[in-house]
Amino acid sequence: MQRSTLRSLASLLPAALVLAATLPLNAQIQAAQQLTPGHIVGALPGTLLKSPTVRTQPALLTAAEAAPFVTRLAATEPGQHLQLALQLPLRNQADLDATLADIYNPASPNFHHFLTTPEFDRRFGPTPSDFATLVDWAERQGFTVTHKSSNNRIVDVDASVYAINRAFHTNITQYHDAHLNRDFHAPAQEPSTVDLPVQLYAIAGLDDAAPKHSHLKKGDELVEGTHQTRAQLATSAIVGSGPGNTYLPSDMRAAYYGGTALTGAGQTVAVYSYDGYQPSDVTAWYTHVGIPASTVPVTTINVNGYNSGCYSNNSTTGVVIYTTCDDTEQVLDILQVQGMAPGLSKILFYVGNSATDIVNQIASDNLAPVITSSWGGGDFGPTCDPAFQQMALQGQTYLNATGDSGGFNASTYDAPSLDPYIVQVGGTDLITTVKAGPWKSETGWADSGGGFYAGTYAIPSWQQATGIITTTNKGSTTYRNAPDIAAEANFDNTSEDNGAFETGYGGTSYATPRMAGYLALANQQAYSYGATTGVGFINPSLYTAGLSATASTVYHDITSGSNKSSSTPYVTYTATAGYDLVTGWGSPNTTGLINVLAPQPPPNFTFTGDTSALTIVRGSTGSSVLTVTGTNGFTAATTFSTSTLPTGVTGAFSPVSTTGSGTTTLTFTTDPTSPISTTPITITATSGTLTQTLSINLIVDKRTDSDFSLAATSATTSVTQGATNTNTVNVTVGNSLLAPVNLTISNLPTGVTASFNPTTNSSGQAASFSSTLTFTASASAAVGSTTVVVTGTSNNLVHTTTVVVTVVAPPSNQLIVNPGFENGSAPWYTTPSVYCTQACVPYGESPHSGVGFIWFGGYGAANTSTIYQAIAIPSSATTATLNFYLHIDTAETTTTAKNDTMKVQILNSAGTVVATLATYSNLNAATGYALYTLDVSQYIGTSGFLQFTYTENASLQTSFVLDDVTVTIQ
Repeated sequence: MQRSTLRSLASLLPAALVLAATLPLNAQIQAAQQLTPGHIVGALPGTLLKSPTVRTQPALLTAAEAAPFVTRLAATEPGQHLQLALQLPLRNQADLDATLADIYNPASPNFHHFLTTPEFDRRFGPTPSDFATLVDWAERQGFTVTHKSSNNRIVDVDASVYAINRAFHTNITQYHDAHLNRDFHAPAQEPSTVDLPVQLYAIAGLDDAAPKHSHLKKGDELVEGTHQTRAQLATSAIVGSGPGNTYLPSDMRAAYYGGTALTGAGQTVAVYSYDGYQPSDVTAWYTHVGIPASTVPVTTINVNGYNSGCYSNNSTTGVVIYTTCDDTEQVLDILQVQGMAPGLSKILFYVGNSATDIVNQIASDNLAPVITSSWGGGDFGPTCDPAFQQMALQGQTYLNATGDSGGFNASTYDAPSLDPYIVQVGGTDLITTVKAGPWKSETGWADSGGGFYAGTYAIPSWQQATGIITTTNKGSTTYRNAPDIAAEANFDNTSEDNGAFETGYGGTSYATPRMAGYLALANQQAYSYGATTGVGFINPSLYTAGLSATASTVYHDITSGSNKSSSTPYVTYTATAGYDLVTGWGSPNTTGLINVLAPQPPPNFTFTGDTSALTIVRGSTGSSVLTVTGTNGFTAATTFSTSTLPTGVTGAFSPVSTTGSGTTTLTFTTDPTSPISTTPITITATSGTLTQTLSINLIVDKRTDSDFSLAATSATTSVTQGATNTNTVNVTVGNSLLAPVNLTISNLPTGVTASFNPTTNSSGQAASFSSTLTFTASASAAVGSTTVVVTGTSNNLVHTTTVVVTVVAPPSNQLIVNPGFENGSAPWYTTPSVYCTQACVPYGESPHSGVGFIWFGGYGAANTSTIYQAIAIPSSATTATLNFYLHIDTAETTTTAKNDTMKVQILNSAGTVVATLATYSNLNAATGYALYTLDVSQYIGTSGFLQFTYTENASLQTSFVLDDVTVTIQ
């Protein structure tokens, strides 16, 4: 399936217009129009498409660079067929641009507060009604709809040239590309529509002018004046750890990171690919280089049912059969990521025919904070910008190889190598001190793609600061420049292809996955400092760091080497001090760049304590324990003070100060003649310029003729996640107590509730009694110990006692991992992403417990989604019980079930549904969550998957909100 390369209007940070007058293709097609804001991209580079069209001038091919006409494609049925991707525009683009700028502004309170996928879709995605209109229109044109994206953005169709010409009022024509000596097809006139009531953003597939290709190159050319190839010269100059003195990924990790603490643990990296690969080639490479195979798993995600030349799926058995293919690029991408970040949780390998579809799914899935792509051509271009913008807003970093043909000109540049929403990676020639040793020196690689191209994207704000673009580096002050950063790319690398060990390869194909692995290390560090997201779109930070006084600790500034274009018209850029168009800012200097992207927060502390009212009888004392908890290496001294105390009351801290983390006890002492009062007291903890405060109501009360006391039977109570446990509170009442004693509780751990039985004296009398205190922990309750406060109140008399509640994880008889979706959606696999956090609450749904949950449906449009998790019920079990909380709400008013359903299913290990345990529909709608219990004992001793899948029709909405899923065995 070939898609066209398109140009669109792309907003930057903040919004800036793309000046897309020219898109260089190997076929030298050039459009003669100037884009203006609000227009939508058409099929030829630089052409515009509106619905209905208002333009009268057709897309032109300039006389000097026009490709020669070959023939019209078959224009009668059945004729030739093309596969197109019809794309709707995002909504609220001005708000999107402003949000993007705000999220990457370090001075904003929203800095790095990234959006979730549901947030993005609800704020900026096309509406279900517009999407349904587009689907209906496509079908009425005689197009066969082959796929509908889950985010209502792209409709993939198969259509005859006859139907395409009729629908878009054009003629698909075959031309000849003399530069590449190949024929290609493209519209002869600017496409337009007159009967489509919604606006299109772009159409991919109307041309195949830009061939898909990887940025991989073999150094088998002889170097002038020698008898050696470029690869032989490259390996003779280095000290690599691999066979034939080649570099291994471990050499790159040692040179660019140089540490051991960060491994990418807990992180996920996605690899973009236009073709599949044989897993056996990855394994064979490790055998050939003589090192243990990586333990990082790789999961292939086939976009839109893609079937590569490397494998085929048996539709009956589901067995994957691997066949011969050229997978050198695909294998090296995986190997370089694994080598730079050996502790990754996983690699997701996205593969398909269309860049438009692939990047859209990567953004919609939102499973990988870092994405690496070493491919160009095809339908890469501004048609991908909506997905790239979404990735930036979601905190995803997309890295792109700038290519291996030197300085950019009409023949050497291809999309997306100047896209402003992604990180552009150039190439270098690295030398280390020893094998698997530190960085020694580095020059710009002669083939590193770099430069700018007139008529593409306007220069973004982060390239405009004084000192970045200079007369020395010859950068553009009008257009986007590339690369942003660089890594080793010379012909001293290896890969594997059909079981054959390959040497002599180079290319920015190597530099880019290396940088992706490096950024996984930065994300790991960010999480270790308490962040809940990765570093996101890094370019604003890269350029700020490059201009800083500490830039030399962040980058290896590469000041030698040049990148003359591989074909005319020749353009040459030279590596210089600071930023240049060969290596960008240079390569990472060990942990310097990681510390810029994921800096350790400054030392600080939290100040906590019981803030419930403290009642003291005149002439007695009362106290409260206060805790200072240091964060980010806080070791300083902290002193304490109170605001003005009421008459007759004094306060004293013991100890008077703490160092680092510690506790102090604040004791209030009252005079027997102190006035009866209730006074809000502010307690302040001070350490240098840091201050934290607590507030407490201090109640001074008269002494009564009678009193009461209370105490828990046990000072501690342990409760298991998803279970309950009890304690007993004993209330002893003296003579003539004036009023009943009421019990309350405070400072409960997150996810734990409590109840008393009874909560007061029997029949409301002031008499001694015992109350059963029951603690209930949700499946996602926070594990740990918390001191809760039990308070007894009788008119103005208040007494307290404490119980240490410890929440513990359930024993191994609970089989579901991440049952409450508190750690993201992993290891649940969601298609598409339906994972929500508290950020979804303003849109109408909330978790049963904790912060994470699953939200199926709610669009009122035809869509489906599935989540599933692998599960194995051991044969030693005697019973197995599935529990989950489900909240269903609906706008349906019928008393019969609509096609709004959620099914609970068991799949075998091959992924085939073997049983539907239950089906819920709009008729099950109710207020709040309901607990559902299903017996799954019949699957004891089997392995497979637990799956929840839903379908929503195109009528009124129904939402299925799922949380706290457990499978418990006995």
